[in-house]
Amino acid sequence: MQHSAETLPDKALAYLFPTSLLEHTPWLAIWQDQERERFCKTAKLFFPTAALLYLAHYWLFDLPMGLEPSEGWLMFRLSMVLTALLAWAYYVVAAHLLNHYRLVAVITSSVFCVSQAYVTIVYPQAPWLYCFVFSIASTMVLRTTALKSVVFMTPSLIAQWAVLTENTITTPEFLSAAGVSYLVVGVLRGSYLDDVRYFLLTQGNLDTQRKNIELRIEFSERIKFFVPKHIAKRMERNLRRGDVSSIATIYEVLEPRKKEVACLFSDIRGFTGSSKDLDLYVKDLAIPNIQNCTQAIEEFGGIPRKIGDLVFAYFDHQELERNVLSAILAGLEISLATSFEHQKADLRIKRYILISCGEAIVGNIGGLDSSVEITALGTPVNMLSRLDEATKNPLIQPIISASDIILTEQAFRNIPLALREIELAKIDLWELGLRIRDFEDERLIYSFSPTRRNLDIAKAAMRSHSNEQTH
Repeated sequence: MQHSAETLPDKALAYLFPTSLLEHTPWLAIWQDQERERFCKTAKLFFPTAALLYLAHYWLFDLPMGLEPSEGWLMFRLSMVLTALLAWAYYVVAAHLLNHYRLVAVITSSVFCVSQAYVTIVYPQAPWLYCFVFSIASTMVLRTTALKSVVFMTPSLIAQWAVLTENTITTPEFLSAAGVSYLVVGVLRGSYLDDVRYFLLTQGNLDTQRKNIELRIEFSERIKFFVPKHIAKRMERNLRRGDVSSIATIYEVLEPRKKEVACLFSDIRGFTGSSKDLDLYVKDLAIPNIQNCTQAIEEFGGIPRKIGDLVFAYFDHQELERNVLSAILAGLEISLATSFEHQKADLRIKRYILISCGEAIVGNIGGLDSSVEITALGTPVNMLSRLDEATKNPLIQPIISASDIILTEQAFRNIPLALREIELAKIDLWELGLRIRDFEDERLIYSFSPTRRNLDIAKAAMRSHSNEQTH
C-alpha cells in the first residue's frame, strides 16, 4: 500500500476505521484471532493486578490515613477486588464463548472509573483528575481503535460528570479535563492504525516468502527429473533455506569442486554387437538394466551418469572410506540384479564392476543449458577407463569372472576393516605381463564375486559405519 498517495479523506477514514484496510484481504480473520488472543492475555494480566492494587491501597493508604469508616472503605476495596477477579475468571475460563469479548472488560473498567469519581465525594482530598487517568488507562487496556476508545469514554465521563459536579469541580474544569483526555486517547490509540499497517506489511512479506518457497519447491520438483536424485535433494535443501534464489542454488550445488571420491564404472559386453534384435536389447535388457543400475547407485548416495549401456557413478560423501563402501554396495546390487536379468533373457553377457578412488573434480563441467554435464574428472576416472581396457586382455580373462567386482589398489586400501571378511583375490598385473595404459606403475588389483553373502557383509559394514558416525 502506497501511504504517500493517500488523500486526506482516505487517511481520516483509515484512522477512524483501521480494520477497513483488512476488509479486502485474506488476512482479516487472522487479525481478529490475533487481536482476541492479545487482548485476552492483557486482561488476564491486568485484572488480577488491579485486584492486588485495590487490596494494597486499603492496607497501605486507607488505614494509615485513618479514612473512616474503615469498614466501609474495606468493603469498597473488597468489592473492587471481587469485580476485578470475576473479570479475570471470565477471561481465563469463558472468553472464547462471547463474540464481543471486550464487553466484560468495558463494564468492569467503567465500574472502576465511576467508583473513583465517588471516592472524591467521600474523600474530597483525593485528586479528581484520577478519574480521567482511570478512563485513559482503561482505553489502553481495551486495546481498540481511537474511535471506539472515544465511544467507550463518553458514557463513562458523563457518569463521572454527574458525580464530580456534586463536589467543588466546575463544569469548565470538567470539560477541559475531558477534552485533554480525548486528545491523549486519540493520540495513544492512533497506534492501532500503525498496528494494522504493520500487520498488513508482515502478512504481505510472509505471503511473498511463502509463494517464493512454493515456487522453489515446484522448481525443485520439476528439475529432479533432469538431474541425479542426490543433486536434486541438495538443491531442495538449499532452496528451503529461503535465502537463495533458484539460479543461485543451481550454481552452488553444481559448481565444480575438488573432492575425495569413489568411482564406479561398468560396461555391458557381449550383446550389442552380436544381437540383431534391437527391440529385445532395448526393452528386455538395456532399459531394465539402466533403471536397476541407477536405483542401486542412488540408494547408496551415488551420482550416476549413463551413456548407452555404460554406467559411471561417483560417490562424494565427506569420508573417502564411506564412498568406497557405498560404491562396493552399489556394485554388488548392480551385479546381482544384472545376473538375474541375463538368466531371464537367456543371454550371455559380461559385466565387470570396476571401482577406484581418489581426488577428482566433481559437479557440472558444462554450462547451464543443453551442455550440462554432471560428472567427475580426474585420475580415478581415467584409471577406470584404462582398467576396463585391461580386463579385455586374454591374459587376464581366465582369472576374472563375469560380474566380478574389481578394485584398484587405492580403493582396496580404503575399504573398511569390516569388509576384510570378503575373500578378495589379489591379481598381480605385472606377473601376467600386463600394463594399464597411462598407469604403468599400477601393479595390483583385487577382485571378488558378487554373492549374497558378500552383499550381507557389506551392508553390515555400512550399518556399523553409520552407527559409529552417530555416536
